[in-house]
Formats: sequence, structure tokens, C-alpha cells
Amino acid sequence: MDYTEKKLEKLKMIEKTIRDESIGLEISEEDATQIRTVCFEPSLSVKLENKTKLEYKNISPLQGGNGSQSLEKKEIADVVTNHEKRKSFFQTNLFPQSAFGLVIVKNSANDTVKWGSGVMIGPDIVLTSAHILYYDEKPDKKIFPHVKFVPGATGNEAPLGEFEVEHVISTEHYLDKIGETGEGLNPRGFALLVLKRPIGKATGYLGLNAVATKHTYLLEEKEIFIMGYNEISKEGKETGGSFEQWEKKARTNKLEEGERKLIQYNCGGLIDNGVLYFRENDEFFVIGMHIMRNENSNLASLITKEQYQYLCKLITDAKMQKIDHIFQTKEDEYGILKSLNLKRRYLRQWGLEALLEYKLNSLEDVNLEKNVIDEKGIEELCSKTEWKNLRRLNLSENEFGNAGCLTISRNTSWQNLKSLILKDNKISSDGLIKMVENQNWCDLEEIGLTQNQIDDQGVVVMANNTTWIKLRRLWSCHWRKYHLERPRRTRLVKQ
Repeated sequence: MDYTEKKLEKLKMIEKTIRDESIGLEISEEDATQIRTVCFEPSLSVKLENKTKLEYKNISPLQGGNGSQSLEKKEIADVVTNHEKRKSFFQTNLFPQSAFGLVIVKNSANDTVKWGSGVMIGPDIVLTSAHILYYDEKPDKKIFPHVKFVPGATGNEAPLGEFEVEHVISTEHYLDKIGETGEGLNPRGFALLVLKRPIGKATGYLGLNAVATKHTYLLEEKEIFIMGYNEISKEGKETGGSFEQWEKKARTNKLEEGERKLIQYNCGGLIDNGVLYFRENDEFFVIGMHIMRNENSNLASLITKEQYQYLCKLITDAKMQKIDHIFQTKEDEYGILKSLNLKRRYLRQWGLEALLEYKLNSLEDVNLEKNVIDEKGIEELCSKTEWKNLRRLNLSENEFGNAGCLTISRNTSWQNLKSLILKDNKISSDGLIKMVENQNWCDLEEIGLTQNQIDDQGVVVMANNTTWIKLRRLWSCHWRKYHLERPRRTRLVKQ
């Protein structure tokens, strides 16, 4: 295979990665029984500075599968009785609480505001129940024209801001008429909101665990959690626009033979709304949405593998015009691509050349781990990319050594860089000392140098530099982690 053929092969792989990441749902595991997508926990240092007040005077909840419901006296009593069984969250800017939020809808500027629960499942994608997004206008149902998502809402505040929605995507079968009268909506439908801004890198997002319909028994008798919102105080009073984010532990029941897309669960009380998820090895995976309550338990709609594949197609269709524009012009003029994960793709020189033909100037997170990038490749990477929004760059397990560090030290484009990971690149203290000379990275907070040849001299030089004043974390050697304490006096704390 000649150079041109090798480059074309890598170009196809790069285009597939761009397409997948533009869609926003990255698969981490897949087999015949299920699909799992990536769960992303943000760095504590990443914050949104858009705190606002939720100033809605006329607001009411949308609960249950058939739209708005008011709580009866008995149900309010149930809420009060079971309130103590709920775990409330008030510091909602921390993950995973930051990924859950309110879906706010209204028909016009003066219309009553309605709300329901939703959760971030991708950089710009929110999962919610479809019934929240539709209102009656005879003879059809229509989507509310005004839709917003408020991650981490608490009390009457939006600590992370309120975000506009670009696309509302719901499953087709949601609009099927139900009941003998032909009225109402199918309560089992999911909806996805594509936000105008990819806020998931700041809020974090949960993974999806979508099980094939014939294998949904895997979710039977499983410990889960329900996260949602409540507008009822401990005294059973409606709080009028002041919200409490809560979580309850629950357990799923055995599925009935005839229905494999719904699941009952018990949690010590009835639920009005919420997202069902489970935790595994410090990761969080959504399995469905609450749809209704009955006399003895609650009922949820499961996200099946088949539904996941269908929803991915709908997202692709909604975004395809912008994705195609990237491929045609080799520029991301709409700014939809914020991250690019090319880990272990072995790009080499020809693949890196194919990548650098693209101007992807909205990128914030780039992973080029294990791509056989040498000194020449680093020189081209630094000279041919602007990446002015770049926050995190992973260049681990490449081959550029101290010479590459010298080139990196001269970089002037990546001025907003916060995290630089250079694990296993044959770098010695000489290379590190050269890199410290870069005075453009004033926001650098983390640098990773494990499995290099950095001795204590290099670490001390790093700690005493006067340019990277925000540096808080330094990974050095294969067994050391240093926290740098500033500003009184630089001190190395070895862990």
C-alpha cells in the first residue's frame, strides 16, 4: 500500500470519528445483548459561569404519561410521608447531579410554564419523556415552540444557566393515538433535545445502557436509582417555582412475559417523574424513564437496543447537514465538534497529515494517544492547528521525546490549554525544562508526565516556574502524583 492509499484509509477513519462525535453518543461497549455509551465525568475545574434565577411566576409540572396532573390530597400526604426517604441535593453543580435538570416548555411568552425532568447523555443531548414536549391543538399534537434545559436546577436558581434547544427529536410511535376514544398520547415515548451549545463537557453526562428487547430480563431484580425534581415541600405545599432535586433507591421487579419494554419498580413510595439509572464502578448508566404510578408500584419505560439505534438515526438526520458541511469544506463553521478522540488509531505521518487538512477550530478536547507521532509530527501539529479553544490535549504514548518538547515550548496557539498529558514519550528533565519556557499557557492546571524519565530536578523546576501559576496537578514518574499548593509557597506533596 503506497502513501496515498495509507492516507486515504486513515482519512476514512477520521471522517467516521468526526461523524460519530458530531452525533454525540459514543459507544463504549456493544454485544448481542446490549449497547452502552460513554459516561463522562468533568474535571472539577470546569465550570459554567451563567448562573441565573428561575423567575417563572406561572409554572406547573407535567407529570405522568398523559400530560399535566395535579396532586390529590392523598397523594400529597404520600409525598410528605415518603419525603424523608428521598435524598435531596442542594449542591447540584457536582457530577452526577449537574447532569440532571429541568426541561422547561411553554407555548408563548405569556403562557403558563410547564416542566419535567431530563438528563444529559451526550455533549449536547438531553434525554426526557416525549409527553413533556407536546401540547393539544385539535386535531393534532404539536411540539411546544419554546423549550429550554436547566441543568442542576435547585431552589429558584439555575446554577449552570438555562440553555436553548436546537432540535426536538421524538420517536414516531409516540404520536400514535391510544385508547378507544382516539385521544391521548402513547406514554412510552422518549424524546431527545439537541442543545444549541454542547454543555456536556461542563455538566458531565451519563451513559445509556440499552438492552435488546429479548434480553431485558437482565434488568430484572436490579438495584437502581431514580433522580428527579419535586415542587412539593416537606410540609406538602407547592413551592411555586422553587425546585428540589432528589434521588431514591429502588429495585426493579420481574418482567411480565408479554411486555419487555416496560418494567415495574418499588422504592418505598410513589413517584411522579424521574430518570432511572444504576451505578457501576463509579460510572452511571440510564436505563429508562418513569411513565406512571399505580396502586402498589411505579412503571418505567426501558430504553431498548432497538430504540437506541433508531434514536441515533434520528439524531444523525437532524445534524447531517452540518456534518456534511464539515466534510465538504473541511471546516467546522458551525462549531459543532468540541471533542475528537483518536486514541490508538496509529495515525502515523500520513494519518496526521489527513487530520491536519481539517480546520476544526472549535475543538476543546483532543485525544491523540498512541498514534506514532514523532518530532516532525509534533512540529506540524503545532504549526498547522489554531485550536484556540483547546482545553485538554492527550499526546500519551507517542515518540517525540525531548525534541518534541522543545517544539511544544514554542506553541502560541493553544493559549487556553488547561490539561496536557504527555505520558510515556521518552521525555527527560531536559525536555521538561524546555517546555516550562512556554509563557502562553497561563491557564494550565494539569500536566501528566508518567512513564517518562523525569527526575526531581525537573519536578522542582516545574513547581518553581512563575508562568504556570494555576498549575495544581503534576503527574511525574510511574508512581508519583504531586499536588502543587499555591500561592503562599510552592510545596510538593507526594502521594
